[in-house]
Amino acid sequence: MNFQQINNSFCSLVSEKDIVECFCCGIILHRWEKEDNPWIEHSRWNPKCVFVLLSKGNQFVENVVKKYGSIELGSYSNIQSEDCSFMYELLQFHFNSLSNMILQDLVM
Repeated sequence: MNFQQINNSFCSLVSEKDIVECFCCGIILHRWEKEDNPWIEHSRWNPKCVFVLLSKGNQFVENVVKKYGSIELGSYSNIQSEDCSFMYELLQFHFNSLSNMILQDLVM
């Protein structure tokens, strides 16, 4: 997997680490492994994303879910400490981005 693949299937690299956010559905994925396919992971985590459906087609998404399964969001019963540090880093990134946008608006 390379960053061009990520860029094509998410279009938003959140940080210099492996954290990406879909510009369309807002899903944020991280902890990429070398063999991961961004389109497959995107489809597994949000099979209803309009960007994935328009880019890859409904049949692709259905095949991914059938072959790999989908991953339910919202299950927080097994949060680990590294997940908390990731969430903190992500919040910090969004706060800094928002602060920069506000400052730019004030300068203009």
